[in-house]
Amino acid sequence: MVDYWSLVIFTILGQSAAGIMMLLALSRRATRSAVRRTWVAVIILIAAAVASLGHLADPTISYFAVTNVFSSWLSREILFAGLFGAAMLLWIIFRRCRLLRLAALVGLTFVYVMSRVYIIPTEPFWNSLLTFWSFLSTAFLLGASLLLLLDELGARCRAGGVRQALLGRLPAVAAIAVGFRLIFLLLQLARPRPISEEIIWLEIVEIALLTAGGGLGMLLLTRRAAALPPALEPVADAVALPPGRPVPHGRAEPIILARSESLPPETGETGKNVDGVSSIVAEPVAESAPEATPSGLQARDCRAGGLVFWTLVAVALVWTAEICGRVLFYKSYVWFGM
Repeated sequence: MVDYWSLVIFTILGQSAAGIMMLLALSRRATRSAVRRTWVAVIILIAAAVASLGHLADPTISYFAVTNVFSSWLSREILFAGLFGAAMLLWIIFRRCRLLRLAALVGLTFVYVMSRVYIIPTEPFWNSLLTFWSFLSTAFLLGASLLLLLDELGARCRAGGVRQALLGRLPAVAAIAVGFRLIFLLLQLARPRPISEEIIWLEIVEIALLTAGGGLGMLLLTRRAAALPPALEPVADAVALPPGRPVPHGRAEPIILARSESLPPETGETGKNVDGVSSIVAEPVAESAPEATPSGLQARDCRAGGLVFWTLVAVALVWTAEICGRVLFYKSYVWFGM
């Protein structure tokens, strides 16, 4: 168990892919942007599968690991990783909302089966349902961070820089995930286990990074979704813009759009029903808004660049925190002398 880095990468990437699909399913919309984000999840899952081979003594015979699917949670984990990838590809090919929900359900099951691999009596640090809830909150947190980043990057490629985050529930889900992770860390600190200077510093770093990254991410999510309290306006402007580039409040497009039956005109898509199931239909793009003045374009480009930068910072903080947490998770096995 000393060589655990391949497992750290596999579990982190696998859970982030599942988180993306579960959050996309919450949007209840089959759109081209959802399909593009699913491709990202597929690539992440493939990278996770490749990383998992590093834990095997002989990767060339890895297919034997699936032979005990009726008795081994490890074999079931491998099986559901494959089923999860297949479900995502089905959704990409046929683009039906039911298949999107199916992929999300298989992803949730994949996270549960992954957690059951570690819920074992020989390891008190893992042997509880807190392991599953920790994995699930990590999936939602990492998935939300990636969706926020993809949305911000996509906004720079769309006409008018409109942000169309698919998930009106994204801020709430991200806040719950961050809160649960912090609660789990506090419970982890209170649990009896060997204490060393390394574990103390790792836990301090994880809590600090998670608090900073989660707080910054929530500020970015709510910056344009709703008016902030006056006391937070200067902080929000500092996050959204480089120094010396103020933008009047109330003029920016919302990051989170209310869920409706059609997409913003810039996307050229609307959701229509085919046999009672939502599908993707391309429609002509509506006329664009009047051209902005050069000063307005300059301010908008500056604002977009600042948001992308701070979104990258938030995502980096959250991912670093989760990697530290997963290292702690696997190191506990060594600290107990297993």
